Amino acid sequence: MDKVVFLVAGEQQAEGIEYALSKGLEVHAFDNNPNNLGHRIASFSHNIDVYDEDKILEISKAIKPIAVVNFVSSHGILTGIRLREELGLKGLNRTAYYTVSSKKVFRDFLVKHGMPSPKVYASEEAVSALDGHELIAKPINGGGSRGVVHISSRTAMLSFFRSTPEKENYIIEEYINYSHRLNGDCLVVDNEIYFMIVGDYYYDSFNSLVSYATAFPSTYDYHTVERFLSSFVKKINYGTGPMNFEFIVRDDKLYCIEINPRHSGNFIHEVMSEIYGFRSAKMNVDISLNRIKHAELHERNQFGLKNNTKFYATAILFSEVDGIYEGIIVDSSLDPLILRLTKFKDKGDKVSRFETLYDRVALAVMQFDSKLQMDRVLSSFRDFYEIELR
Repeated sequence: MDKVVFLVAGEQQAEGIEYALSKGLEVHAFDNNPNNLGHRIASFSHNIDVYDEDKILEISKAIKPIAVVNFVSSHGILTGIRLREELGLKGLNRTAYYTVSSKKVFRDFLVKHGMPSPKVYASEEAVSALDGHELIAKPINGGGSRGVVHISSRTAMLSFFRSTPEKENYIIEEYINYSHRLNGDCLVVDNEIYFMIVGDYYYDSFNSLVSYATAFPSTYDYHTVERFLSSFVKKINYGTGPMNFEFIVRDDKLYCIEINPRHSGNFIHEVMSEIYGFRSAKMNVDISLNRIKHAELHERNQFGLKNNTKFYATAILFSEVDGIYEGIIVDSSLDPLILRLTKFKDKGDKVSRFETLYDRVALAVMQFDSKLQMDRVLSSFRDFYEIELR
């Protein structure tokens, strides 16, 4: 019996595990949380941290899997790369992973290859660069908007320097005033882009730095984004695997802000599933197994683009204040629009005011019949729910 390894065995991985089992595969799940759903349904459960590369490699060499699957989670990506390298399986390129995972290295790569990128300033240049410009400071290896600081004055810059003892772990770059801010996912197979979805960010006055929703499709030109990413994955030799991306548009020029070597944590892959008519968890398994050809990928890709007539959004439900979670009330008028509502809090959990993506209380994946309907709901989204706290 052919075997497949899953790195991380949480609820989001369960659909892929069940699909692999239905295909007659023996599934080995690795995760250090014995209570995770994937452990209960996999053929073999290994209660091992996905960062323990040596132990997982030792077991994998013994079982000889024909595929290694990472889905959505950022945990275990490097372990997956090492397993595939040593087992001769295709996947994400190691150098590409390191390049996109460090903001400084990533910005240098874009500049080297003539691809638009925000200008990065050394600490000693940053103060003088404030003349006529706004800046933004970001942790080199950060994510989820955690630790991001918007700097619009010399006072704010000096405050950042005083309050940040490890400034070498940050990059300081120009803040780009934009006409569009884009977010999306795609699948890359042998350095070719498939199943790309591009959406527009929505921001709330409560937090102008962290988006609370993404609306699909974007009003910006899909094919311009596709051309950029198609060139990028070849130049970086991305390999095979999911990819989440973020762009800013100024004067009709695309600036690539971020690439993540995984699907978005905000369930954008669910929108991909709706648009292209497949389950993304299953598609990731098929691609990992190398059982789907480029011709079929291309055919499915074109079918989804031509035949989808709906509008979609992923939207975060958040709190403006800290507290202890009691529950959430969602207006019944949203019921016909919600495809999936995921709650990240249980009663009694601590809730933090919405400052980063990690502060979300719940997330809704929604489908609409028109852009007008979607815009109406998203522009006043906070009116449609209430977070109950004590």
